[in-house]
Amino acid sequence: MKKICVIEISEQYVKVFSPQTSSCAVERIAGLSETEIAARVKEMLKSQKVRGREAALCLPRHVVTSRTVHLPSQDAREIAQMVGLHLTRIVPYPKEDIRCVFKVVGTDELQYSRVLLTIAHKDMVQKPIAILEKSGLLVERVVVSTGGVWQAAVRAGAGRIKKQELYAAVDIDAAAADFIIFNTEFVFFTRSIAFAAQDLVSAESVTKFIGELKQSLLIFNSEESPLKPQHVFVSGAADDGLVRMIGTELAIPAVKLPVAGRGGGPESAGGVSLSGVCELAVEERDPIFSFSLPELEIRKTLKQRMKESIVLGSLLIYLLTVGLLFVFTRSQSRQAYVRQLQGYARQIELEMGEALAHLDQLVLVKKFLLQRAMPLYVFSRVQDVVGGDVALELLSMEKGKLVTLRGHSRTLSEIFGLVSRLEAIPGVENVQTRYTRKKILADKSEAVDFGITFTVRAEPDAPPGEGAGG
Repeated sequence: MKKICVIEISEQYVKVFSPQTSSCAVERIAGLSETEIAARVKEMLKSQKVRGREAALCLPRHVVTSRTVHLPSQDAREIAQMVGLHLTRIVPYPKEDIRCVFKVVGTDELQYSRVLLTIAHKDMVQKPIAILEKSGLLVERVVVSTGGVWQAAVRAGAGRIKKQELYAAVDIDAAAADFIIFNTEFVFFTRSIAFAAQDLVSAESVTKFIGELKQSLLIFNSEESPLKPQHVFVSGAADDGLVRMIGTELAIPAVKLPVAGRGGGPESAGGVSLSGVCELAVEERDPIFSFSLPELEIRKTLKQRMKESIVLGSLLIYLLTVGLLFVFTRSQSRQAYVRQLQGYARQIELEMGEALAHLDQLVLVKKFLLQRAMPLYVFSRVQDVVGGDVALELLSMEKGKLVTLRGHSRTLSEIFGLVSRLEAIPGVENVQTRYTRKKILADKSEAVDFGITFTVRAEPDAPPGEGAGG
C-alpha cells in the first residue's frame, strides 16, 4: 500500500502524520472556523514536509458507532442486505444520512456470521473532507482510529501474541477512550468510553474510569465470548501508574504501547493519543475500518479527468498554434498547406478518441445507476412496512421485477398483517404467500417461517428514482 499522510480532525485538535519525516504534528483548533482550520492544516503540511496531494482521513473513535451483530447467513450478498435492514435500528438517523462499513469477523456457536458494524453520520465524514480539500488535499480513504490502535497492539505484541487468544487495548485520547477486544486477525468488539485524558486527574475519576473498563469487559463476555483477554495494551495519555492500575484492577497483564515513527518516545502529546494516526500511516496492511465512499471515488475520478482535459486542451492549442505559424511561414503552395492541415486534423482526431472513450464510460455509469433505481425503490418501501414483529432473512429481486421475501414471525397473524401492508404499497401487485411453516425455537417457543412474493411496477406519481432513498 502506498504510504500517504494521515490526518485526524476532532473538535479540539488536528493531528498530521507525515510518512516523509515519520513524525506527527498536533495543533489545537478549538473555536476555529473551517477556513482557519484549513489554513492551519496547510501550514502543518508544509512544516512536516508532506509531499503529494493524497491523504487518508482518520475519524476519532467517539464520532462513530460500532456494534457486533449476529446474522443467520454466511452469504456475502445476504449479509449486505441484512446489514442494510439493521442500520436504522442501531442509529437514529435516516438511511440516506448513514455511512457504514462492516466486516465479518467469524461465526458463533449457531454458525451465524458475527459482523462488526462501524457507522458514521455523513456530516462526521463530509465536514473534515471539505476542510482537507480546502487545504489542497485529495482524500483517498476514510479510516477509524480503532484500526490504528489495533495494528499498534499487534505490532507491539509480535512474538508473544498467539493467533487463537484474545487481547484487549485501551486508547486514551483528548475527547474519549476506546476499549478494544481483538486477536491478530480481527477486532471483535470496541466501545467508546466518555472519559478524556484531562478527566483522569483525581483518584475518584480514575476509579470511575476503571469501572467503565470493567463494564466494557463484562458486556463483551456476556454478549460475545466468555474468554478473558491475555494482555491489555494501553496507549495514549496514560502514565506508568495508570497502566499498572489498569492491569491490577482487570487482573490482566498490562503493557504500555510505544508510537510508531517516534523512536519509542512518549506516546501522547499533551494528553492527545497518536496511536491511531501514526500506525495507520506506518503499517503496511489495509485497515479493517476503512469506509468506501462512492462520492470520494467519483470526485477523485472527475478531478483527474478534468486535469487531463485541461492538459490535453492546452497541448492541442499549443500544437495548433505552432502548426498554423509553421504552415503560414513555410508552406510554398496550397497543396503543401492542405497536406499539413490534414496531418494536424488526424492528430487531433487521435487525441479526441480518448476523450470520446471517457464519454462512453460516463454513459455506461449513468445507465448502471438508472438500472439500480427500481431495486432501491423496493428495498425502501419494504423497510417502511416491516415492523419489529417480523424478522426478514432474505429480500431478493429478479430482473422481471419479482420480489421474494423470506423470514419468520411469532404468529400467522403477524405474517398476514405484513401481507396487508405490502398490498397497500403503491405499485405492489400480485402479493402471494408461498408457504408458512411452524418451528420450535431453542427457548421452546414457536415461530412461523414464511415466503412471500410480489411484483412491482413504478408508480407514475412516484418514480423509482425518487423512492430509492439515496
